[in-house]
Amino acid sequence: MTAGPAGEFDLDLPPPGRIAGRATGWWGMVTGLVALASMHSTLLFAHVYLAARAQAWPPAGTDAPGLVPASIATAVLMLSGVAGAVAHSAAGTGGTRRLQAATAVTALLGAVFVTLAVGDLRGLELEMRAHVYDATFVVFWAFAVFMIAIGIAGLVFIQFQLWGARLDQRQRLLAVNAALWWYFAIGCWLAVYGTLYLGAGVWR
Repeated sequence: MTAGPAGEFDLDLPPPGRIAGRATGWWGMVTGLVALASMHSTLLFAHVYLAARAQAWPPAGTDAPGLVPASIATAVLMLSGVAGAVAHSAAGTGGTRRLQAATAVTALLGAVFVTLAVGDLRGLELEMRAHVYDATFVVFWAFAVFMIAIGIAGLVFIQFQLWGARLDQRQRLLAVNAALWWYFAIGCWLAVYGTLYLGAGVWR
């Protein structure tokens, strides 16, 4: 441990270990995302399977979800993906300020997306116990939005980590992993958007 300016101390931690040219933390994140992707794929398969077996999907008396609110939310999320890519690049070669700005914009756009998506879901007035369509819709939707929410929390954590600190290897790895999570979360939502919204009329 070494003394820094104004009596602050920095922990002299060893650099992250590496496997096949990648940090072990990167491999851990990828492994976790693969596991989550398998869970998300299972939810997707369940929804499509039930839709294919049903006589009407959505069931009679249930309106298909509107495209406009979900499309606006999706557009906002895609913009956050651009900001996330800038943060990813800054984590590798950029400076602290650029990384802070990019992660802040990503988190802000993510929060706007969650607000829009939740408002849209509430407007649909789905009930988990009313029909299997409602249940699978909400669970599939919630998984993707929850991934976004976790990503926002991670980006906020990075902001606190970078506040007044130098950008070292561990912080760069943390930012890279946050970007990987964000890409995954966007992919989850795109699957939801394509299946629940764009594909709503396929099964009628």
